[in-house]
Amino acid sequence: MKTSNIPALVAIKVQPYGGEYTKRKMKAENLYCWFNEAQADHPHVSIDCSYLNDPWKYFHVTFPCYKLDVGKSSKDEEVLERVSYSIHFVIDNERDVVEFDPKAKAPSTTHWQAPKKVLGNDWVSSKGRADMGRSGLAFAKEFFASAFFQSLA
Repeated sequence: MKTSNIPALVAIKVQPYGGEYTKRKMKAENLYCWFNEAQADHPHVSIDCSYLNDPWKYFHVTFPCYKLDVGKSSKDEEVLERVSYSIHFVIDNERDVVEFDPKAKAPSTTHWQAPKKVLGNDWVSSKGRADMGRSGLAFAKEFFASAFFQSLA
């Protein structure tokens, strides 16, 4: 599948990621992201579309999340900082398989402190950091499969 064939609207039916992901041009040249406009707390997909006629090979998934802002928090009040957790993937086009990109470094969250209270659908706090890789891979596979089958329609 070429990057030019990725639909502008990718509908995912599988929960917890279900919804419509709409393509948006970003500030960086040739960078496009697919956001679930109805669910701002859902992850989004970023794809470099520099080479429209080349096979779609790389992308990353970004989860919105919160961490405790230790410098601004006190024992009486938690101050949260919105951060992003990104995971990079590679597509094996011969097998149509999505895998972790072995060249990409896993995000470091060792210095993050999770808030006691989970806000909304905060993926890192509610799932735990150890599960983020599995969650990211599951979402990446769903997005790829949905985009692939919708491009054939």
